[in-house]
Amino acid sequence: MKIDDFALPGKNKIDREIVRGQIEHMKEPISSKNEYEKWLNELEVPFHDCKSNGGRIRDNAKYGSWIRRNDPIAFQVGYNEWARQ
Repeated sequence: MKIDDFALPGKNKIDREIVRGQIEHMKEPISSKNEYEKWLNELEVPFHDCKSNGGRIRDNAKYGSWIRRNDPIAFQVGYNEWARQ
């Protein structure tokens, strides 16, 4: 997606370029988060998190979808680590 110059604040071209860079940096690739969720779904629920072992996640749940929905902080931390690799 291209950001138009007239939509950016700033008095001159340099200011607009700085703002453009800040906006582009803030965008998160949604597809990458979806890829991370799919990757987690391919894994089994960890042994210590299985409900049958006293954990919090149903044994047959999709792990990535469950974490993204019910523990967004853990999902974000895991995503950040996964994205660095």
